[in-house]
Amino acid sequence: MATLYIRTYIHHYSISIHTKLPTVYSVPANELKTAANGLTLDYLRHPVFPLRSFYSLEFAFHHPKPRNRTMSTKMAHVPKDPEAQPYYGFHKAEWVHSGDIPPPATLRQPSAVKLITWNIDMSTPGESARMEAALQHLQQLISTTPSSLPVVIFLQEMTMDKLMVIKDTPWVQEKFYMTDIYDDIWLGYYGTTTLVDRSLVVRNVFRVGFVSQYGRDGLFVDVVVSVPDGNGERDAEIRLCNTHLESLMVNPTTLRSDQVADCAAQLRAPGIHGGVLAGDFNPIQPFDQTLHSDNGLTDAYLALGGEEDGEEGHTWGYQSSKGQMERYPPRRMDKVVFCGGIWVEGLERVGIGAEVKEKQQSEIQDEAGMLGEEALYWITDHYGLMCTVKATTGEGQAAAVKE
Repeated sequence: MATLYIRTYIHHYSISIHTKLPTVYSVPANELKTAANGLTLDYLRHPVFPLRSFYSLEFAFHHPKPRNRTMSTKMAHVPKDPEAQPYYGFHKAEWVHSGDIPPPATLRQPSAVKLITWNIDMSTPGESARMEAALQHLQQLISTTPSSLPVVIFLQEMTMDKLMVIKDTPWVQEKFYMTDIYDDIWLGYYGTTTLVDRSLVVRNVFRVGFVSQYGRDGLFVDVVVSVPDGNGERDAEIRLCNTHLESLMVNPTTLRSDQVADCAAQLRAPGIHGGVLAGDFNPIQPFDQTLHSDNGLTDAYLALGGEEDGEEGHTWGYQSSKGQMERYPPRRMDKVVFCGGIWVEGLERVGIGAEVKEKQQSEIQDEAGMLGEEALYWITDHYGLMCTVKATTGEGQAAAVKE
């Protein structure tokens, strides 16, 4: 018998059990056994703990249906082979599998893509309000982007509540594919998701699981771009990877190193013209500063003249609780690195000082008060990064950069 992990969310004294089965139960907590309906409770995996707008429990139930991913209580160990996943688009008033959507009237192979990466904190109260504000900020950022430049958005620390907010946002429905509309693929209670401009040709979407204490992985999307070729152009695939590397002081210290190496190997796969790895790198130990060069990757910030310890590169440490900021110094947590026939330009920080709207602040105050936490009105503790990813004729341009 396989073990099926089921995450439950307690909202106002009720429990919603989300499984890979088609049924979703939502019942009062004291009726949990009835809702389980024959499934045998094996053990309680985590104690109840506050997590923004919900409390999270994980139970293991025995069920005869096999599952190809399991989570140890000590270490999430998943295969490093790529695992294909579907992606979704909004069609006829609902999110459906991409294969059920008629192709756009005009598909283009651009020579460049606008890339934004942003970690929307999952540990502070007001989750839905923060996600709504983040989307409003992102809409403003891309509103001045030329229609000829498609946009791809990497998001980290996503939860089911956040996915619901994203799915219900009209401009996202109109403009983007979503790699995830449920959280069933993630190995933890939060994960990554990528929004892909619907004008792009998407060839593949897949994940590569890491050896991780937090269920981390790399989320890859292959899109078609146009590359200069003599007097003309040709189509080529570039690979974009959204990741959230291991947090805190890792033990063993090879965890983040192995995670970057796993991603770098995929970015150099046969048939891939060039690749980008971006997201929250959690670089808090000395070895983190050379992870890009150790794996033959170019750090966009350094390549464009930035200094490793320069304040202008910091993306974390200014929008957290007082306790967090006193305990940890500001850092360049978020990065964009690349290889192959790719060049990155126009790298800038976004979301600096961005806050939730005044009408949403009361919601955060109420929730923070209930949890006994400090009420913070910043959208998230991270700054985001925005840049333009350009396809080039080869590796020469990137290789010529001396960091």
